[in-house]
Amino acid sequence: MKLLNIRYIFKYQIKSTGDAKKISKSLTKEFLNYSIIIVASTIIVVYSIYAINGPIEIGDWRLAITIPVAFFILILYINSIFLGKYKIKELNDLLISDKKIMISILVYCILTISLIYLIPNNYFK
Repeated sequence: MKLLNIRYIFKYQIKSTGDAKKISKSLTKEFLNYSIIIVASTIIVVYSIYAINGPIEIGDWRLAITIPVAFFILILYINSIFLGKYKIKELNDLLISDKKIMISILVYCILTISLIYLIPNNYFK
C-alpha cells in the first residue's frame, strides 16, 4: 500500500488536470475513510459547541435539543457512504434516493423552526 506524503501534496501546485489526477491517485481509500470520520466528528463537536454556547451566553437552551437529531442525520449519511449503497457519493443523490435521510432532515427542520419560533424564550431557562 502506497503511503500518502502530506508535505508533497501541500507543496504541490496543481497546474493542470493531469496533475490533479496524479494527486488523486496517491490518496488511498483508507486515508479517505479516516478523513471522512475525522470531518464528521469535527462537525458534531462544532455544532454541539454552537448549540450549547448560545445557552451559556443568553440562557436559552432550545437549540441544544437538536443535537441528537443532527448526529443521527450525520450517522445515516456516513453509514450510507461506507456501505456502498450508492455509486455516486454526492449529497444531492443521497438525499433524493434515501428516504430515512430525507425524513430525518425534515424532522430536524420542523424541530428547529418550532423551537425557535413557536416555543417561548423563557420555556427552557
